[in-house]
Amino acid sequence: MRWWYVLPDLVDCFKAEFGEIAQLEVVSDPASLASKGYALNSLRISGGLEKSSIGIDIGNATTVVTRFSNDQ
Repeated sequence: MRWWYVLPDLVDCFKAEFGEIAQLEVVSDPASLASKGYALNSLRISGGLEKSSIGIDIGNATTVVTRFSNDQ
């Protein structure tokens, strides 16, 4: 089990508490979410050059790197 696994009961509790005032969405891979966002921003700034675009999320314990590939 990954450490970022969200328990369904916890999601249900949040929906019960905040469901009327906020939409709750649980992402599929939260550990790489920031680096994916940085990669998309890099792609935007580079004018769409995938080979020049990269996302790096440097954390205290881990670093996550996201790059674009033709294998998508």
